[in-house]
Amino acid sequence: MASAAVARRGWTRIVVVALVVVAAGGCQWPRDADGTADRVRDGTIRVGVANNPPWTVVDGGGAGREPGGVEVELVRRLADSLGARVQWVPGGEAELMAALSERGLDLVVAGLDAESPWEQDVALTTDYLTTDEAVAVPAGEPVDTGTHLAGLDHVMAVPPGENAWQSTVERFLLELDEDEVRRLLDTHRAGT
Repeated sequence: MASAAVARRGWTRIVVVALVVVAAGGCQWPRDADGTADRVRDGTIRVGVANNPPWTVVDGGGAGREPGGVEVELVRRLADSLGARVQWVPGGEAELMAALSERGLDLVVAGLDAESPWEQDVALTTDYLTTDEAVAVPAGEPVDTGTHLAGLDHVMAVPPGENAWQSTVERFLLELDEDEVRRLLDTHRAGT
């Protein structure tokens, strides 16, 4: 299962690199239906965030409190790379996906995986990390000693038709150091 994910990630990287080469060659492809990639660069990224620890943590206790979690940190890094700021829009996953499909948001993070039921309504990025779900792991034991249920391929969601924006987000995700993302995950799982 892990080797299939690695192979798929390898092919995905080849396709993304090919898209970048074509785009850099002066071609007007990929394009955004609403120009999201151009608008967010040096502007504002409207990001919907649903609570799903440790990926996304939305604390309803204080007005104006910023969310936390692995994907929230990744979005902050994406925004920094684009010279953009983030406008966080907390909510339930269903309402955020509806807003994303209508282009009221630019990105949704919610601990989504590639098997998301929303793929009919929004565009999912390529997976940036594969994790295993395991049960029956005694406290203090490595996860690989438990019973594995499934591998989850983690993704983010963008509006449909915003192909240049999706390519921008995917390029950022594919350039991530997987070990660094796993360290972020371990840190957020530990609650620090």
